[in-house]
Amino acid sequence: MKMEGVNFQPYYRVSRWKKAHYIKQHLGINAKPLFSELPFLSIGNTQIFHGPDFRVPVGGRFKKVVTVHDLVVFQDFYDSPSGEKARNNFRKLVQHCQPDHYITVSNFIKNELEHLFPETKGKVSVTYSGIDHLQVIERKGSEVPLFIYIGTIEERKNLLALSKAFEAVWEIYPEAKLILAGGKGLGAEHILEEVSNCRANKAITYEGFITNERRAELLSLATGFVYPSLYEGFGLPILEAMLAGCPVITANSGACAEISHNMAWEVEVTNPEGIAKAMLSLIEQSSLASEKAAKAKTYSQEFTWERCAKETLSVYEKVLGNK
Repeated sequence: MKMEGVNFQPYYRVSRWKKAHYIKQHLGINAKPLFSELPFLSIGNTQIFHGPDFRVPVGGRFKKVVTVHDLVVFQDFYDSPSGEKARNNFRKLVQHCQPDHYITVSNFIKNELEHLFPETKGKVSVTYSGIDHLQVIERKGSEVPLFIYIGTIEERKNLLALSKAFEAVWEIYPEAKLILAGGKGLGAEHILEEVSNCRANKAITYEGFITNERRAELLSLATGFVYPSLYEGFGLPILEAMLAGCPVITANSGACAEISHNMAWEVEVTNPEGIAKAMLSLIEQSSLASEKAAKAKTYSQEFTWERCAKETLSVYEKVLGNK
């Protein structure tokens, strides 16, 4: 959206010049190349450089704002050489690039950032992302209990706990189904192997990466969307399911609890029994589930890109000393 008094110019790293046309398709304006070794020549008289993905240039007379989506690289899930490289890059961002202000996508990440890097205190604002670009979905429901997970297949998503929880549900409702969908991430092969060895394996399907059309279909059919993630920066899939009118089960802590805001079945996700109990509630108390999902749908519609843009503009004004 256009903001009065704001001249917006997107940039892309030279290494990604082949994909620059996608930016124009998305934003409707041309993007310019950013030469990382000579950013000042690229940026010109810009007042604020906003890095929406963890990066801003070193030095410069312009103000610098950076968005921090999560700090997952500082978690145990990323105890690897690639994780250490990512951690060092983030330390460089804070200590050498020295942003004037940070935007985080949740209070959970704001608190984590200020804890890990005390020098950022007083320079962090929270701006929730929007979801009003998502497709409106008509609920259809399923003839059998159907639970879905949509997201990356990786360790922090806690899918082994989900498979154990589903086993308990399947033992009571042998017609129940669980569909896992999403691309493969860190530890995916081990996770999928363990899932394939569980007692309910014939009732569990892994569909891999799915299209937007298939995503919409699953959300329209599912008895519940189960998102037992151990760590999130925001939790977009939670809101996407809510907007579709699909009941949600997620964590009772971290960004998941912050974003779901008591509009989901919030459980201790390290406990498969708790997840299973919530899944059974969606089956056995369908009227209550539908009522709560309807309230969650209304709540999810508060997350708009217009609100995000206005809050981001407020950060710019603060950085420039106009507020």
